[in-house]
Amino acid sequence: MDVSETEGGVTERSILFTLSTGQIVSLSRLVVDARRPLDASDVGSEEGLSQYYPYISLLATQGAGQYISGEEYLTGIEGVAVAPVPKQESSSHIAAFGTDLLYTKYAPAGNFDTLPYDFRFSIVIASVLAICLAAYYSEHALEAKELQAAW
Repeated sequence: MDVSETEGGVTERSILFTLSTGQIVSLSRLVVDARRPLDASDVGSEEGLSQYYPYISLLATQGAGQYISGEEYLTGIEGVAVAPVPKQESSSHIAAFGTDLLYTKYAPAGNFDTLPYDFRFSIVIASVLAICLAAYYSEHALEAKELQAAW
């Protein structure tokens, strides 16, 4: 058992479990939060708390839990090492070792600080240039207007 770790500690942490089947599972801390209410009518929706159950079903944790090892079944897992990804708050390096080895980059809250590969930088550059030109033009237009008003 281990906990995901990020560089700044801003991203919500997830608890990592190794199962006897040879898989690694990540559970959101909200699934095991001690403040979960016993009664379904008291469920705190603003905090994301679900109703308390004495057992945690991995099938019922859709979205709150996921198999980090995917479809892979690892044999002889002796441990899991977790390290933050430098200059990236959303991700953690996860390595499982033993008879088999597994390395993956895991983002418990999604890759919110990573641009997609098809991101169009040309649109951003064109927008910044258009704003600079508009500011330059409006400054000179204002100076000309003030000069005209002074005469």
